[in-house]
Amino acid sequence: MNDSSLENLPFAPSEDPFVVEHGGFYRRWFSMIEDMEELKSAVASLKGTTDDLWVPLWRGIGARYEGQAEELAD
Repeated sequence: MNDSSLENLPFAPSEDPFVVEHGGFYRRWFSMIEDMEELKSAVASLKGTTDDLWVPLWRGIGARYEGQAEELAD
């Protein structure tokens, strides 16, 4: 993870899934994220948090990483 990007995030202990910030909704995953810009871009593209809007976005990102992992495993 790029620590300088994490350090530059604002701090606000909120659970707003539309904002990437220290103490916020995504705090639990910061240690697993290498590309903070990808997270911020994905969050910025969210149109809502209902399953029909939320799940496809994250599933698509996960599928891309899964595909990369499969290629590396071959």
